[in-house]
Amino acid sequence: MPKGIAVVKWDDRIGTKIITKYPSDLSVSPTLTMRVYGGHVLGERRESNFISMKVDQLNIASFFSGIEINKFIMLLLDEGEQAETFQEPLKLIGSELLALPDREIVKMLPSVYDKILAYLQFTNRQRLALLLSMSDRLRVIDLLEEETFARLSDIQKLTKKPVEFVLEPLKDQEIIEKKWIEGEEDEIVFLKKHIWIGRVPPKNAPAAVHDAIRLFFEKYVITRKEELTVIHSLVDVNTEPLFNLLEKSPYSIKELEAITGMDEDTLVNTLEDLETKRFVKHIGDKYYLISKPVIILIPAKDVARHIIQLYNSGSISKMVALHILTELRNDIARELGVM
Repeated sequence: MPKGIAVVKWDDRIGTKIITKYPSDLSVSPTLTMRVYGGHVLGERRESNFISMKVDQLNIASFFSGIEINKFIMLLLDEGEQAETFQEPLKLIGSELLALPDREIVKMLPSVYDKILAYLQFTNRQRLALLLSMSDRLRVIDLLEEETFARLSDIQKLTKKPVEFVLEPLKDQEIIEKKWIEGEEDEIVFLKKHIWIGRVPPKNAPAAVHDAIRLFFEKYVITRKEELTVIHSLVDVNTEPLFNLLEKSPYSIKELEAITGMDEDTLVNTLEDLETKRFVKHIGDKYYLISKPVIILIPAKDVARHIIQLYNSGSISKMVALHILTELRNDIARELGVM
């Protein structure tokens, strides 16, 4: 368990300055913040980056926004804790905090800290849902689905945040690739995986809900609103254990309370919300799962065909086409275990 979290910025007059910390009595010295900042900008690095370091009896995990914003968010950990464990949640959750005004950072840091800790317990689909809960990332995916590839300057127009905050988590999950290509004035971004967000019927559903499931999926249409409903339902920390339990068997409130350890009010509120969104159905004293939220990554093998079509039509240079096709070929080779 971390000792706490702090957000620090660079001030040209005094050096590092703590914007806020949590808990409020967390001990963070100016010497410590200067050492962490120095680690981030070592060798005149200007881009966003994650570092881990040991200072006395502390392990530090820290994510830097890049020199444009010039802020970093750091976790203070016990000596036995591995800082690298927190790299992904700090980049995904903490980075979004750094782009905000200082007063917003002060207000939001406690909830961000809770999200970072909760992230360590998240399933893969919850982590994907959290990644996609930023609307700017969905806009990037929409653009790449439509255009196949884009230049970094065009993607920057889709967001007010630093573009690296938006793209790096997508790159980490190998959903996109970003490359400098000789002869190009800007980095090229292209799609490597399609994302399917929606619902599927639960396996082995009891006969009591067969009609409810059939009626739901007969009229089921995936829209952006529906995708966001799926994403937000998965990001809610209370829903994942309920989805997993109810997929196996229907349960009553009392049974779920005993299994999950949630209090009755939280369970009732969560289940009522899931019933309103038609994930579950209440019959008698039990709750049944009628639709299961799913986020699936699908290798974008069709991108190669689109790139060849763009090259043949003169819409893409030979060098850009070769780089993208080579990257996609290498992905397939790795998938087949021949590279």
